[in-house]
Amino acid sequence: MNTPNRESLKELLLQILSISSPTYHEQQMNSFLTSWLTERVGEVNLLKCDDSFIVQLPEDPNRANKPHICLVGHTDTVPEYFDPYEKEGRLYGSGASDMKGALPVFLKVFEEYSQNPNACPYELSLIFYACEEGTPLHENGMKHLRDGQKEFLSSVDLAIIGEPTDRTIQIGCVGSIHATVRIPGREAHSARPWNGENALYNALPFVTYFSNLQRVPCEVGGVTFYDVLSITENCGVTPGKTTIPGEWQCNVNYRFSPDKTLDEALSLLDTHLLAAGAEKTWYEISSAVYAGKIVEGELLTKVIDDLGLPLQAKQAWTDVAQFGEEGIAAFNYGPGLTSQAHKKDEFLELNDLYDYYERLNALLFRG
Repeated sequence: MNTPNRESLKELLLQILSISSPTYHEQQMNSFLTSWLTERVGEVNLLKCDDSFIVQLPEDPNRANKPHICLVGHTDTVPEYFDPYEKEGRLYGSGASDMKGALPVFLKVFEEYSQNPNACPYELSLIFYACEEGTPLHENGMKHLRDGQKEFLSSVDLAIIGEPTDRTIQIGCVGSIHATVRIPGREAHSARPWNGENALYNALPFVTYFSNLQRVPCEVGGVTFYDVLSITENCGVTPGKTTIPGEWQCNVNYRFSPDKTLDEALSLLDTHLLAAGAEKTWYEISSAVYAGKIVEGELLTKVIDDLGLPLQAKQAWTDVAQFGEEGIAAFNYGPGLTSQAHKKDEFLELNDLYDYYERLNALLFRG
């Protein structure tokens, strides 16, 4: 297969970065992707669910028994849109690392695959999905595809999710639970605090408990995840500067490793909240999502070995978890730096883009 000119790969990414696609507004991005595929690939089968879709070549019995690899990318971004630009070997743009950098590579690889699919030892398909960033699971575009395209998913043997991975392969992912905690007090005038009870002071033992917790390492699949509990959002509920707060509120986030089920993690979080001094009536779970189990197998091992990159745990939640729930082997591998995700001046190293293409190309056409 021909390696595309690096300049053309960069220009394609610039086109993609030039399209604003915040969560819930991915339609223009989808139009560009489907138009590009129609123009450069020709006939494709598109399986759609709302603003998410699957791309396949028409069925061919010659490919029927090949292992099926699916390249997976979300089309929405978090940082506010800004005009993309190049500077000192980097492309700057909203979503450059998370995760639009993977999309032009997926397109180029699929174009080459379409020209001679028999040269590839795998059946290849693409998934482009919406509403990944910051949405509850029931709004996530990959969840819609799981619910609406079960037959397709049952044919997938391995999924590669193009999240930024710092020049590594990251397997699995941690689960995440958020709990809203409200610690009560009693309002009073600040000139006469003895008439009330300061909720912030009541919360100090609770805060101290979580500040003293250490991360807990958990080895799964030969890599190390960390269980961590953190207080994130916090505020005092008070009508003014001269009022003793009658309530203090925070969010507690528990990130847990794939060695635990969601029910087990919920039980552990409950134990910690009670140990910190919270009463049952003081907190409620606002959201919870399972960790990404590692579905092992020969194909997963072969592809990871062929890519030739260091192996790490994914210390965040990604849609690898959804593939794991379907019993499909999956891992995170994409160009870009995790430290750049969601930054206002987000960038992608161009050398990462080129290396990503070359490694996927070698995997699919020479591996």
